[in-house]
Amino acid sequence: MSDCRVIKLGGSMLDWQGFPDALQAWCARQEPMASVVIVGGGELVEAIRRLDRTHELSEGTSHWLAVKTLSVTARLAADLTAGAIMRQRLDEVDWTDGSRLQILDVLEFMQEDARSDDPLPETWEVTTDSIAARAAQRLRARELVLLKSALPNVDESGGVEDLAAAGYVDGYFPRCLPETMRLRVVNLRSDGFDEIRLRERERDPSLRSG
Repeated sequence: MSDCRVIKLGGSMLDWQGFPDALQAWCARQEPMASVVIVGGGELVEAIRRLDRTHELSEGTSHWLAVKTLSVTARLAADLTAGAIMRQRLDEVDWTDGSRLQILDVLEFMQEDARSDDPLPETWEVTTDSIAARAAQRLRARELVLLKSALPNVDESGGVEDLAAAGYVDGYFPRCLPETMRLRVVNLRSDGFDEIRLRERERDPSLRSG
């Protein structure tokens, strides 16, 4: 396990003017460590979904068009977030830099994953939730944090599968997240950055009874 966290920044944040300040305010409250950010696709990926429904694109075509839009959202988030730096590959991550967000353009990472022995499926079942989980797995990160616009409508004592069943994460996510990795979900839009620590509850039965 490395001193690194992977952060998935939900694409729904991108049309919120306050997200850069909220992101930095949240980061200031966290334990210092290298932080790698995967940015969701937001409305750009939704446009690909609409084109897919209209033209009945192949799953592979839809998947890679969506992945390529993530280069755009990563650059947008990096430009809007003061001090953030872009990374094109996982081997560029600076493990000693806990002061700046390192925003990953996932295109090369996904191309490499596609050539691996256990690639992510090229379907709509995989979104940036699973991409972030796969990146966290490759980096052997200490934790994965999902920054979204709301907390999931699930029991706090539930597990990762409950998140997928509720539509809060994609369907492949439970199979992609390492069993021992800490998982936090955060409502970045809330004043106090409300969060649930689901994976800690799974590991510690005493937390279920509270």
